[in-house]
Amino acid sequence: MRAEVEVLVCELRRQHARWGPVRLAREAGRRGVDPPPSRMGVYRALVHHGLVEPGARVFRRWRREAPMELWQTDVVSGVLPADGREVKVVTGVDDHSRCCVIAKAVVRATGRAVCLGSSRRCGGSGRRARC
Repeated sequence: MRAEVEVLVCELRRQHARWGPVRLAREAGRRGVDPPPSRMGVYRALVHHGLVEPGARVFRRWRREAPMELWQTDVVSGVLPADGREVKVVTGVDDHSRCCVIAKAVVRATGRAVCLGSSRRCGGSGRRARC
């Protein structure tokens, strides 16, 4: 990587601390760098100048320590009742206890159908009931 490109990448990183190598490479290209630097080239420059820790990535698990703090919802399709039409099943599972908290059959799995199934489970109060 040319020195002036490396300077540009480092300055952009200092101005925008949340931008990673992919975004920085794209922004360098937008600013007229031809050819734009590769993602890995930008990463190596950031490591060289101490702007990122090598190998250090923030990994956030979507797991909670107590029951009923996080639900995972899913839509399962391909359920065929006796009348021949396809039905989808909206399911919700508590992440901690793995208890099924929602199971609702719908013809069309829209956001409204998922919200209605969730709100009925909460009893309309907005608070989740216990398993």
